[in-house]
Amino acid sequence: MAATKVLVVDDDLNIQRVLVFTLKQEGFEVLVASDGEAGVELARTGEPELILMDVAMPKLDGRRTSVSASRACGPAPTTTLSSPSTPWS
Repeated sequence: MAATKVLVVDDDLNIQRVLVFTLKQEGFEVLVASDGEAGVELARTGEPELILMDVAMPKLDGRRTSVSASRACGPAPTTTLSSPSTPWS
């Protein structure tokens, strides 16, 4: 049986590394894009079953990437990731 394919779209290399490591440890196949435009292209060509996406990214933000990706590959479940712009007090 083929592994579930997950697309990670995030411009932060550290977050990419953590997500890729964790997902692969759990048996998922992982595709990675560093910006919204690359994420849309990977959604179209890679046909992911789940998309994990940053909200604030270069080229296309998370919302616009999500809309474009669903048009490209169909309605894959999408979860957006974000962090506060300033640390918690």
